[in-house]
Amino acid sequence: MDWNAFHASVLEAYHIEDEKTVKTFDLGSIREITATELLYDAPDGTVGRIDLAECEANFEAANGPLVNQYGEKLRCVGGRCFGRFRQDRSFYEFFTAPHTRFSVTYRYGRFERFLRKIGIDWSFQKRFSEFYAIQMKLNEFHLTAIDLN
Repeated sequence: MDWNAFHASVLEAYHIEDEKTVKTFDLGSIREITATELLYDAPDGTVGRIDLAECEANFEAANGPLVNQYGEKLRCVGGRCFGRFRQDRSFYEFFTAPHTRFSVTYRYGRFERFLRKIGIDWSFQKRFSEFYAIQMKLNEFHLTAIDLN
């Protein structure tokens, strides 16, 4: 599946009519994930909170319960995408009302752009590790994303 088809299916699954309603923050602003909430640094200097039980309830209200191949109910709180080639579209999105998205920020200086042209992108691994760490933390509390069922 190409990126556009995946992105369209994500938007449909999330029931997002207008991308402009999604609250967007940098992935690096996530402070902590616990069993009940996600804490992040808001641009106004406050600490934002996302109730993960609310995210799970919002998902189930829209899509019904998510069940894995073994018949176990999964606690789905959001969705995610990490694109190797369309890196500007890497994100975690949580089912708040309105949805909250944490995007990976890509900033390349002149030297990094040169290295990318010759096929070297050492910062990709760092960004992927940060992205994957969020997934592992959610999994630690038996929470999942819609695309991991």
